[in-house]
Amino acid sequence: MTTNFNEFRKMHTVVRSTVLVLLLLPALGVAQSPDMVLDRDRPWASEADQLLREGRIEAAREAYRELSAQHGDDWGLWLRIAWVELQSGNADAALDASERSVELADDALDPFFMRAQIRAALGDADGAMESLRESLERSPEDAEVLRTMATMALDLGRWAEAVGLLRELIRIEPDRPDYRVDVGRVLLSRGQFDEALRSFRDAESRGADASMCQALIGKAHLGAGRQDDAVQAFRASNAVEANADAWGGLATIHSLRGERAKSIQAFRRAIEFAPDDPDLHYNLGNVLAQSERLEEAEEAYRRALDLDPESALAHTNLAVLLLNRFAVTEAEQHLRLAVQLDRRQASPHLHLGRIAGARYAFEDAIRHYSAYRARVRDPQEKQRIAEVIESLRTRAERSEAARAAGKVHLLQLMVGTEERARELIVRLRRGEDFYVLAHQESEIAETAGVDVGFIEVGSIQEAFREPVRKLSVGEFTEPIATDRGYHVFMRVE
Repeated sequence: MTTNFNEFRKMHTVVRSTVLVLLLLPALGVAQSPDMVLDRDRPWASEADQLLREGRIEAAREAYRELSAQHGDDWGLWLRIAWVELQSGNADAALDASERSVELADDALDPFFMRAQIRAALGDADGAMESLRESLERSPEDAEVLRTMATMALDLGRWAEAVGLLRELIRIEPDRPDYRVDVGRVLLSRGQFDEALRSFRDAESRGADASMCQALIGKAHLGAGRQDDAVQAFRASNAVEANADAWGGLATIHSLRGERAKSIQAFRRAIEFAPDDPDLHYNLGNVLAQSERLEEAEEAYRRALDLDPESALAHTNLAVLLLNRFAVTEAEQHLRLAVQLDRRQASPHLHLGRIAGARYAFEDAIRHYSAYRARVRDPQEKQRIAEVIESLRTRAERSEAARAAGKVHLLQLMVGTEERARELIVRLRRGEDFYVLAHQESEIAETAGVDVGFIEVGSIQEAFREPVRKLSVGEFTEPIATDRGYHVFMRVE
């Protein structure tokens, strides 16, 4: 079983994630804590604030609630209550408290920010943005509000809205280059390469980091298919200060040009600057696999998964390498994870279908092949898989008829000693595939074969009958001694 390793994940030609200079908020859905330095306007809250500083959330929550009896008209207290309720897992109570804080606030914007974050934590993206719009209505030219709105729009994937907010920030603070960098990153991620290019050049002309801007310019050129211009920009970036993005971009171009040795070297250079970047390890694994350096490729994929266990593509490509060296059980685990992590992927279903078919699990095989066929677009591939599915249905019907007639389907292996037979059984119990192991180890694999096919139990040698008769599907016998050696049978149907 082989696959094509040409599907480079993002390949550093576009932004891996929207990591922006302006980000003010923590991860979306986690509200920021109110500033817990000494609050001179609220000395009555100092003891409760100290509990919060010490991380005693529940105690702080109770203390703040007690204070509400005397200070229930203070927006700052309700802001604190909103935060501790959210940290305690009481999202609805947190929202109620944030609403109260908003009602009581005069010119303060923090209550709006808190309410927006709580709504985001509750999955109400529209409500979160609406809360920020309300704060903007109070302070139309407030850069902090605009930055917070832009941050949240980016976190929510509202790209057009984010760009609009960033451009408004550029109007208010025209000398800041970071907004232009951020606009360029969004445009780059959206495939608007020439617009992104202009934004990066503008940012560089206004003092943004030249190495970073040249690397981003290289990505924009590469996305637009201008490889020579991209090479020039990546080299200019490294000339200012060597970095992972520029080396990763050069590695991508070498790969696209079929210069695999140079690509491998460049990816390894990129990893020196960003050793914890899973995409770099994944893409290095792809080029190594294309170069038939499979052990190194496996190591690169495993490192990528150490850094990003939820990479469906890395799970899939590692599984293919494992299948190529017959580590079927581990490969299947990675393929099933890939399906769970990204239900849009086609190839994991193809390989799971092959595994199931090889195990005579026809219904599972048909289900996975059907899922694969539904995800591919090539008409010829769809037709090929339709024929595979029809063949599996025919085999399933024959299998059902044979089982109805009382027959069993067996695989077999034979080795010279009982000790060796038991060693193989230990490996089978650890999950190794019987068919593969028998082909590798059985002394009769080339003469009698591994797949016995459907047989009537009464027709086989007397020494084999009772052990085989007791087998359920998926089970195998203990070693059976004969004058030729020690046999092990597995029932597969």
